[in-house]
Amino acid sequence: RYLGIEMGARSYAPNPPEMVLRQRFGDCKDKSLLMVTLLRELGIEAYPALVNTRYRKQIAEWQPTPTAFNHLIVYAHMEGKAYWLDPTRLYQKGTLDTLHQPDYGRALVIDTATSNLTEMIQIHTYHEKSVDEVYDLRGATGESTAFSVETHYRRYYADGMRESLATQNHDEIKKNYVKFYERQFPDIRATRDFVVTDDALANQVTVAEAYAIPHLWKPDKDGGTVRFAFYPSLITEYLAKLPSATRAMPMSVPYPIRLRHQTRIPLPESFRVTESNDSISDPVFSFTRKVHYKDKEVVLDYRYETKRDYVAPDEMGRY
Repeated sequence: RYLGIEMGARSYAPNPPEMVLRQRFGDCKDKSLLMVTLLRELGIEAYPALVNTRYRKQIAEWQPTPTAFNHLIVYAHMEGKAYWLDPTRLYQKGTLDTLHQPDYGRALVIDTATSNLTEMIQIHTYHEKSVDEVYDLRGATGESTAFSVETHYRRYYADGMRESLATQNHDEIKKNYVKFYERQFPDIRATRDFVVTDDALANQVTVAEAYAIPHLWKPDKDGGTVRFAFYPSLITEYLAKLPSATRAMPMSVPYPIRLRHQTRIPLPESFRVTESNDSISDPVFSFTRKVHYKDKEVVLDYRYETKRDYVAPDEMGRY
């Protein structure tokens, strides 16, 4: 268990690994030193590494100080690859190549040969989340529309979803899922319980939901047509409208994330659909939207990814 008794010397020095193993709990210092000891016993090169989870790479601009760090993780080197491992993280699964590795920008590796901060360069991997949803509009306008959605969580997002599933009440999660869609569809109802699939090796958690939406089509003002609008909810929650383009400090952006939201719409008859392929490229992010139509089905594909973790003040207007 992760538990720290931060008193006296224990605020700065780890307990001996054999003590941590015996008592079955420890803080970041205890767990990291224990992990380093175990890895070395297996013949793997490993070292403790000090980081700052809040100021991250900014500590490289500071004067040297022992208070620059607030967390300890593990640096391991194996078969020509570097790995940054945090043994305090819970609910992690996956192989060394698929698990979530923290990136705090700079780390002080505790090694006799090291006197400078180490840049936490790793193979660039995104924390990915994707949604595949289907609105089956082949029924008559007066009938309920079958709506199904699968959400896929990878790496960091997979760990977070496992934690939510393990620590929250199942019925409460189900209720919150329905509440999320009630904002757009007040009469929506779940037609079955949500289903969770956890691919441990790929480090991917998938949640599948199924609903019925009565009265999906809304009469237009002229009374002669009905309409319904589709929104890529996964991506729009990351793109809140800014109150002002004037800013004195940089704005934080989640990074590195990659999001995909795909909506499939089977139709009862042939429609005239204008296909399109739009893209926006910015120093901070990229966004694409594709509209495709084939065999009485519309496919809306939205993709968004970030390129860095901030927007500079002079970039706010364009952003």
